[in-house]
Amino acid sequence: GANIKKKMTNTTNYLSPLYPTLTPKQRQNWGRLYGSSVGLVISQAAQKTPVIVITPDSLSAQRLVEDIQFYGKADLPLLIFPDWETLPYDLFSPHQDIISERLTTLYHLPDIEQGVLVLPVNTLMSRLAPTDYVKAKSLLLTTGQHLNPGKWCQQLELSGYRRVEQVMEHG
Repeated sequence: GANIKKKMTNTTNYLSPLYPTLTPKQRQNWGRLYGSSVGLVISQAAQKTPVIVITPDSLSAQRLVEDIQFYGKADLPLLIFPDWETLPYDLFSPHQDIISERLTTLYHLPDIEQGVLVLPVNTLMSRLAPTDYVKAKSLLLTTGQHLNPGKWCQQLELSGYRRVEQVMEHG
């Protein structure tokens, strides 16, 4: 009887992936999680502290984001920092949607107190602009925001935009 009771009390010391008890700056490893269970564990852990998830490639990052969205709460911040999907010697630039998503993630990242950041390992290896530079050069619009057209155009031009009659692409 005493051995069984001792074993039962020892099992309560294990961390459950369904109720993770992460604290900031703590690293936690879970094994034998299959299918979308990784997304479930991450969505639960991210309720209390920011979680950074590094994936082997862009495809697995996108799949994980979909799993986290399925299990997570609607208000849980979920940021993906996509890879450029270009090689250093390519003669063409990354797609404008990738650039926009990366800038949005960099802009919001310093303010996150809970949520998930998912990024492929290749993205982790690249250098980034300083946080102050990103904040200073980012332009965000919200629905219902009132703008001074002259001041707004001047701010856009200082940020590298060109004034054209009709917008045809991002950037």
